[in-house]
Amino acid sequence: MTKVKICGVTQVSHALVAGEAGAALIGLNFAPESRRRLSVPQAQEIARALRRRFPGPAPALVGIFVNATAAEMQRTAASCSLDWLQLAGEEPWETAAALEQPFIRVVHVAPEETAEGLLGRLAEDARWIHAKESLFLLDAYVAGRHGGTGKTIDWELARRAAREYPLLLSGGLTPENVEQAAALVQPWGVDVSSGVESGGLKDEAKVRAFLAAVRRADGGLEDDEIKKEGRLWGGPGDHGAS
Repeated sequence: MTKVKICGVTQVSHALVAGEAGAALIGLNFAPESRRRLSVPQAQEIARALRRRFPGPAPALVGIFVNATAAEMQRTAASCSLDWLQLAGEEPWETAAALEQPFIRVVHVAPEETAEGLLGRLAEDARWIHAKESLFLLDAYVAGRHGGTGKTIDWELARRAAREYPLLLSGGLTPENVEQAAALVQPWGVDVSSGVESGGLKDEAKVRAFLAAVRRADGGLEDDEIKKEGRLWGGPGDHGAS
């Protein structure tokens, strides 16, 4: 089944709604530039609430960082019970290699990107990360921004990449278009932040509608087309994501 990551969660109530609706991953943003940035105590509160509400497998917590050091990310991960680390900046591969947790590597896709160019970049990156449990996240390139732009990428490009690599599709997804995107691209998972917000905050109705649309997309696929559980580099598990 297609995983869903609700990113940029800032309130306990929104994290619980996302978990109840079936989100596999919940993103907590620690990037200084983000308007959704959390303090460590805020993230700890969300983590505790999720563990209480979901005593079994809980949604996996993903910490989003931009150009942080491995040591900084590891300290935050330990303090906030993070399951994944998302590298959204220009971090060198030595930083990724030093992480203990599985990680998500953000790859920004420009409007003029070709399939050959994108697949070539991913192949080069895969040389570094195939031995670690990891994912690519495809998002739209916007100069001076590291995410949260609300712009879509070329889904046909993403479809070709998803046939080769485990990845999260991001960029401009909404409850209205995610069913089409998920059915076409067939990614390991989809990622959304601003697409399920109203007035800059997560909208519970939109979160539920987004999850429902992804489930409809899954229902339209044949069993052998749906991504298998745990299809990641470096290990069979997916650290609590379900």
